[in-house]
Amino acid sequence: MTTTYRLLAGMLAGGLLIAGCSGDGGDETASTKPAAASTTLVSCGREIDLASVDSVYLLFHTPIELALTLGADKERLVGAAYLDNALPDDLPNIADIVPYVDGYPSKEQVLEADPDLIYASFASAYKDEKLGSREALADLGIQTYQSPQYCDEVEEFTMETLYNEVRNAGLLLDRTDAAEEFIDKSKATIDEVTKAVADVEPKTVLALELYESKLSGRGGSGMLNHLIELAGGKNVFADVDDDYFSTNREEVIAKDPDVLVVYTCCGSDLTDEDAKAALEELKTDPALAAMRAIKENQVFFVVFSETNISPRNPDTVRRLAESLHPEAFKG
Repeated sequence: MTTTYRLLAGMLAGGLLIAGCSGDGGDETASTKPAAASTTLVSCGREIDLASVDSVYLLFHTPIELALTLGADKERLVGAAYLDNALPDDLPNIADIVPYVDGYPSKEQVLEADPDLIYASFASAYKDEKLGSREALADLGIQTYQSPQYCDEVEEFTMETLYNEVRNAGLLLDRTDAAEEFIDKSKATIDEVTKAVADVEPKTVLALELYESKLSGRGGSGMLNHLIELAGGKNVFADVDDDYFSTNREEVIAKDPDVLVVYTCCGSDLTDEDAKAALEELKTDPALAAMRAIKENQVFFVVFSETNISPRNPDTVRRLAESLHPEAFKG
């Protein structure tokens, strides 16, 4: 996956910064640009003292890719774990920078890294059987961050959800200028795309995860639904409240979408080529192979992380819009 809006970062400070691009982020309590003098950040009800954060452990795909995208200082990162798929080619390999665990790290592995802060996307990280509660980690002197969109406080995912997350990442990683630069470029990309598709007839889209011969759809409550709408599409499962849900061949065939968005999950080496291979397996079913979108080769491939909060979201919207409505981008 290439990202047209990536910036060159990390060429300063004698090579201490990781090459990447700037990105946007934010906190669930802040939807506007935070003041430069901010010294605290509230994460799902817990206050983080930014002044005391010198070392960060990254858990889950979004924190890892955001850190690399924003050009985080290598000396600030002490460990990372759990990529959903391969990183973009223009980012460094996280395993070359810090100790990396391909999957959930044990509590012992995280404690050995001795972080001041754990930057994790999901609340599952802080279950007793995983790393322990946020309260218990605080007793050990470790501050914790949980992405606001998973605090049960965000009812609708939009680009502002991404921008808030990236602003937060900028604060946690001391890359606030890079975060704001990324946001500005992302907004320009989204503005350009939405203007191009403003007058088009929306194409119907069905997003499908293919994993171990099981089919999962994507409903109307997640980020992917918003990306589809921005690109000039209409999610055929938008009326489903859940972001992820199990579906079956009969439902998929009955929806008969104009376009399929296909991905597979999960593993640090997975690319959209794996989704293409999964689709070929799916096409061995004659009824599925006869679907209009498949017969007409109207299939758009992504990686799993692109379907959630990701620094790739703006570029994904552009590529999807160009696939759905190529006529809107001619000239």
